[in-house]
Amino acid sequence: MNDKKQPWYILNSPELGTVFQTTETVFQQNSILEDKTNALIRLALAALLH
Repeated sequence: MNDKKQPWYILNSPELGTVFQTTETVFQQNSILEDKTNALIRLALAALLH
């Protein structure tokens, strides 16, 4: 994949960023939580699954 098309979090930390991106696709569904809350949950899950 071209570096320009990769999100910043994959460029900075490829291993953790890949897991974060995987969880992001799951969380893109409608949620009652705010966007920032979803981002924090995704980050925590990515760190645990890494």
